Amino acid sequence: MIRRFIFLYVLGITMLYAQNNIEGFYTGVGTGFNVTSNSNLIKTNGVDQQINGIRELGNPSGYSLPILVDAGYRFNPYLAAEFNYSYSGNQQYVGPVGVSGGNNVFWGSQNMFGLSAIGYLPLTTDLYLKGRLGLAYAMATMTTYIGDPGTKMITSEFGVGLQYFMSKYLSLDFDYINYGLLMPMQLQYNSPGPSTPNLGVIDTINNNQFFVSLTVHY
Repeated sequence: MIRRFIFLYVLGITMLYAQNNIEGFYTGVGTGFNVTSNSNLIKTNGVDQQINGIRELGNPSGYSLPILVDAGYRFNPYLAAEFNYSYSGNQQYVGPVGVSGGNNVFWGSQNMFGLSAIGYLPLTTDLYLKGRLGLAYAMATMTTYIGDPGTKMITSEFGVGLQYFMSKYLSLDFDYINYGLLMPMQLQYNSPGPSTPNLGVIDTINNNQFFVSLTVHY
């Protein structure tokens, strides 16, 4: 009975493998929704390159429209290696009332260059559950913020998703990817002048990104 089950399973996987162009190179492009989680964000009150006190903004979330470009190689129905680039888009934040007498709008954005291993679990002949684990090189910045805080560092990348083959060479991919949860990105303040105090780390972030992508399998 067990041998028969194994034989039927292997036969089913072989038929699935033959139906879709699984093995080999692939490329994809997608977009979706980004949520940047900030922790202990602080903002200067100054607007003229001077520190006129700071304000703690707490743990706000920033929202934006991201893009994803990926390329990879699938070794078999179960395993692939993938490089991806994602740009989070701009998140808008509103700072405290400063010496100008008004709120100060500032922006955050993140660029990620990731390399990950992706595992696949076939659910049907056309539908796969997938999970990813890897590392990414992060470039995170804030603009219209005195001190131009930012970071360049290696961070974590992991996620889950679904892949649906619409044809032999085309699939529609639904991905959730997190950058930074295991290795948070810390934005360092850059003092605008010698007499200006250095605030150090002004924010700690991680990105949660939800993508719908079209993938071509070669």
